[in-house]
Amino acid sequence: MDRDALARRLMATFLAEMEEHVRTLNAGLVALEKGGDPARRPELVAELFRAAHSLKGASRSVGAARIETACHRMEGIFASVRDGSLALGPEQFGVLFAAVDGVEEAG
Repeated sequence: MDRDALARRLMATFLAEMEEHVRTLNAGLVALEKGGDPARRPELVAELFRAAHSLKGASRSVGAARIETACHRMEGIFASVRDGSLALGPEQFGVLFAAVDGVEEAG
């Protein structure tokens, strides 16, 4: 397989993975924003962190630096929420939803 074909396959795989992670991020953010079961909150935050982390690594592999940076920042926010040093309010949710939208548009 030549380099161009390999690059196309890698990008196609990345785009499919990105769509899945964007769905996970949006669904998790909606669930957190709605409140719901407080016992499920740590699980949701962990799921969001993993999605951002995985997408960050995948974007690095295809040279999508802007997506990588956005995911790194989201990952930091989710880590702060997980550790209890940040509470999510309307402003934070707005930033996170905008970041996910930006990732989706950049892909």
